[in-house]
Amino acid sequence: MKIRNINPLGRVDVPLLRRQGDIEGEGRGCLEPGEIVDVPDDVAAVLLEQTTNFEAVADEPRTARKEAAK
Repeated sequence: MKIRNINPLGRVDVPLLRRQGDIEGEGRGCLEPGEIVDVPDDVAAVLLEQTTNFEAVADEPRTARKEAAK
């Protein structure tokens, strides 16, 4: 399932996805604002409980993808 980071803080650590900053720089490895990630359904269910942090992303129909590529 695809989910989007809508957290009002923007860049966020998500240890459940092994996406977190490191000592070399703020935000490295974090989910960026608006970033879409594909995660297993069970993980998505847990993250989507945080309604101000994540939202489900519907797959685009194939025709919409082809039009966007033009």
